Amino acid sequence: MNEIKFDPLESVPVRLPSNGSGKQGLVEVFIRPMTAQDERLLTNPTLLRRGIVQDELLKRVIQNGRDVEGQIVENVIYGDLFGEDVFALLLALRAISYGLDYEVEVRCPSCNAKQELVINIETDIPIDYAPEGFP
Repeated sequence: MNEIKFDPLESVPVRLPSNGSGKQGLVEVFIRPMTAQDERLLTNPTLLRRGIVQDELLKRVIQNGRDVEGQIVENVIYGDLFGEDVFALLLALRAISYGLDYEVEVRCPSCNAKQELVINIETDIPIDYAPEGFP
């Protein structure tokens, strides 16, 4: 009987908006797509109640990072990331796990009209990067 083998999920580099200005000097972080087990975290009642779903999810998918000197950082400390970096990582995680298009439904607060939109995570959500040497 042939054994079924799965390739490990490939990591993707994500450039961080802080551009190396954080404690670890990270310019980019490598993340892998979500697995079914990771997706289960999104509905975990305990994590939801405690407000730490995104923290636990990112801790699982972050593989390593690269600092301003180009060195690989094996132990990325999640708590040292800036909020903007976390947001960029969540957007990238959504894109590599489900695709670049994000479908949303928007309701007008005045007339209650409904409109469906498709947002392309890569082109429709601009990210500003800190200038090099930003304190």
